[in-house]
Amino acid sequence: GGDAGERLGDHRGLATIYLRGTARSLADCMVEVPLKKRDELRLGVLLINASIRGAAKEFRRVIPERLWRVEQSRETGEVRPNWR
Repeated sequence: GGDAGERLGDHRGLATIYLRGTARSLADCMVEVPLKKRDELRLGVLLINASIRGAAKEFRRVIPERLWRVEQSRETGEVRPNWR
């Protein structure tokens, strides 16, 4: 595997990027977050089916910041408003 270039995730909408290497930089709206258990299982199956060596635990998720805020509010059951 290789590394990602600059502004990873730029113009990707609500896509999820699984990253094992490093990225020079992330796009302004993207954040790096840990894998959820569901993502770890899904990614593990994809790696096995593609005959790629490595464990899903080696990966991280890169997602839009607004999607991360939605995930965070769902986990606690309460909405965290943005007071900017």
